[in-house]
Amino acid sequence: ATPLNTAQLRLGRLARDRSLADDPELRVAREALQRCGEVLRQMAGAPLRPEGLSLENTDMDALVREVCSGVSAAEFGEPIRVFTRGRGATHCLVPRVAFSQGLLNLIDNAIEASNGPGDVEVWVHRGRERIDVAICDRGDGWPDVVKSHLGQPFVTTRPDGVGLGLYFVHTLSEAIGAEFHVEDREEGGAVARISLPAAPESGAYAA
Repeated sequence: ATPLNTAQLRLGRLARDRSLADDPELRVAREALQRCGEVLRQMAGAPLRPEGLSLENTDMDALVREVCSGVSAAEFGEPIRVFTRGRGATHCLVPRVAFSQGLLNLIDNAIEASNGPGDVEVWVHRGRERIDVAICDRGDGWPDVVKSHLGQPFVTTRPDGVGLGLYFVHTLSEAIGAEFHVEDREEGGAVARISLPAAPESGAYAA
């Protein structure tokens, strides 16, 4: 966190010295640094261990649509397309808030790699024993360094990235008994896939 603290202090000094306290670009940069600090504190103080997670019996199709609708309404004029395939189970045991954050991380990556949310698709594949959630984009595919170091923190090729988004999703998936994979699309682009065990459609479970 020391580099983040240094950056925050320097940006604060710059805002004061040059009367930029109301500059929108500087405000966005300071807010992004603050979010990075919050993520690091969460990682240090509350590891994603199974015994520390409260799992809820969740309709995955409904949750995915809720998250995608929120992203579209908050930032973009066009929606993220959501598709459902299969006739199997729809419910999984997940920590709703943490899982929603993981989805947001993957959707943000997909939008960044594409020309906007119109090139992003989210698929929910329903099966008898597992439910897969796949976030697909039309970018250049996954960089080799990301594929070879999946599950490690601070791996990124984005100039403004900190390399914690995929790490969070990978760690969360392991904690809840899910599998996380990244792969390139045959027709161009990238896919991030979370495969979850299906659950009964009623009740809840606290780990």
